Amino acid sequence: MKQNTFKHQFNRHLIALAAMLFFTLSGNLNANAQTDWVVEAGINASTLSDIGNICDNNDIKAGVNAGIFALHNLNDWVTIKTGVSYQGKGKKTELSELNLGLTGNDETEVTGTLHYAVLPLQAEFSSAKRDTKHLFFSTGPYLGFLIESDYELNDEKIEIENYTDDLDFGWSFELGAEFPFLKKNAIRTSLSYEMGLKKVVQDDNCDWRNKTASFKLGLLF
Repeated sequence: MKQNTFKHQFNRHLIALAAMLFFTLSGNLNANAQTDWVVEAGINASTLSDIGNICDNNDIKAGVNAGIFALHNLNDWVTIKTGVSYQGKGKKTELSELNLGLTGNDETEVTGTLHYAVLPLQAEFSSAKRDTKHLFFSTGPYLGFLIESDYELNDEKIEIENYTDDLDFGWSFELGAEFPFLKKNAIRTSLSYEMGLKKVVQDDNCDWRNKTASFKLGLLF
């Protein structure tokens, strides 16, 4: 328990430091580019699977995401996107596939949730000027800081921080549309996919990475 408490505190410090770096970076970029802000929320479908595989025939887990992002407009067509968001990732699987020391029927379904604070750094490309209706595509790396991880078994939540890594990183792709709203605002909707490149489970027999597809709805201001 003491180890988990220390780990939680350490992770919170990492998240606070990452948030400070994000706002510092945003301030520096503001001096050289026009910046818009976006608040987004949505739903996602995620799993954990070996690199190169989508889901290894495992059930998909539903989750939520929400965050605030800065769009640093270099010109009408190219934008640098930074931000900080919460994402609930994980997977559904059978107890027999886990090596967590849990007891029960091997075919019992368990739901694992990994709670992350995620910092993306993306290049966004627009199909038209930003003050008109247009499509956009963005891609770039992301860094995730684990807030908490647990498995739900028979309606009981069991913490598994000792079996999961504190950091995750990977590459993301996003395709969306932006619609002008009022004078200086806009509605944004998008689909995104995040491909984890780092193993996130501490098990020599397991090579799981995060795989997440998301739908997002946001307000630009």
